[in-house]
Amino acid sequence: MRVKAGLLSVLLIFEIIGLAVFLTLLGANTPVNLSVYCGADLQVLASGKNVYGLFLMGPVVFGTAFCVGENRGGMSVVLWKSKKRLLRQQIIFCTVWSLLIATIAVVVPLVLASAWEKTGMNWESVSSYFAIVNNAMLPEIQLWEVVAINALMQWTRNMIFSYVVLLSYWWNGNLLYGILAAVCVCLIELKMPQMGIVLGLVKADYEFWLSGVQKILAVSASVGWLGSAGGVLYYLQKGKEFV
Repeated sequence: MRVKAGLLSVLLIFEIIGLAVFLTLLGANTPVNLSVYCGADLQVLASGKNVYGLFLMGPVVFGTAFCVGENRGGMSVVLWKSKKRLLRQQIIFCTVWSLLIATIAVVVPLVLASAWEKTGMNWESVSSYFAIVNNAMLPEIQLWEVVAINALMQWTRNMIFSYVVLLSYWWNGNLLYGILAAVCVCLIELKMPQMGIVLGLVKADYEFWLSGVQKILAVSASVGWLGSAGGVLYYLQKGKEFV
């Protein structure tokens, strides 16, 4: 139990430090000064593909793989009395773990924005970073909406990659396949920005807030991925034989 708690804590600390360092160094890598960012900008920028691949995907898949792999083989069914209960317990863990990682992903930008005394929302201003980058203004959007949608999209991404690990467990018991599949998806999307598999579809970036089509795509991809993975898991669970 201590080893499990220690490993999960290390993964969360890695995420916190990674996000904090990224946001702190953000101003040095953009054509505008850090002072024009508001709290909502930090939420959006900290949810980018590269940030997720570097600081969130690892904690999601390795945390899931470690906890799912604790009870493998026939003993796992003995412990939970049935395959259905075992799968249910794994899904509960994935849900809670994904929620914790998503919460950190939105809390870190909020804390730093407060520490740096940033305006919560300034997308209605012509001098805002949002207006500079997008040549548009959104006076009707509130900070709580950006935070809530960002948290939902981050949680959905986390659940998808957790399910990928679970699928490899119920398919052939080799968690490495799930980890490699998650890494490959992230690498493909980072190398080919036009490619939308998970990160390019399940997102709440500036395009999401500017386009109704992007909102529909994000919701459709979220429902499609989670529904499909859940259905396949149920099917694999029914035919799985433990030895």
